[in-house]
Amino acid sequence: MFRLDELKATLMWCLIGLLFSCSREEEQPFANPTQIDEYFSIIAFLEEEIPKLEEAEVTKVIEINGRNERMVSDFTEEGWWEELDVFYQADINKAALSAAYTTEDDGDRIIHRLKEGEKAPVRELAVDKRDGKVSRVYFLSKKENLFYTSETSGTIQMDPNANRIAAYHIRGKQKVWFIPYNEMEVAAEVRR
Repeated sequence: MFRLDELKATLMWCLIGLLFSCSREEEQPFANPTQIDEYFSIIAFLEEEIPKLEEAEVTKVIEINGRNERMVSDFTEEGWWEELDVFYQADINKAALSAAYTTEDDGDRIIHRLKEGEKAPVRELAVDKRDGKVSRVYFLSKKENLFYTSETSGTIQMDPNANRIAAYHIRGKQKVWFIPYNEMEVAAEVRR
């Protein structure tokens, strides 16, 4: 049986241990175990580039199944994340994909290609560089099963003088069983 003094001392040491363990967690935040740093990080790229677009205006031509519409928009930072979400979804830095891609890097171009037999939607992610800076990002994604097929590609073009996104292009097509192909294309130019 514990004496009251021993119980107080034990509780005090537990509280001190709890305080120190909490402060250590704050110094070293919990890492996301599903994220890796093996390939080009399109998420880190977007995190750096999207804040630069805060006061930018976008002129877009949207074509859906042959019908065109022209729009001029401006977005908040959150709106830019939604607008460029298809690029965010092309991230391949996931633990499950750590050995799924081959990488070719000649200094001016990095290409990550899905290996034969691997299963992942992003088939290719390519990054062109000029003077050590990203000048273009491209991805190709495909999903297919017995009832559904889709293919999406996207390109971000950088303005070398302003060091920010100058344009982006997204093309997608999908086929659902018994329904004709749907095709969509967005060509956008970013202006200050």
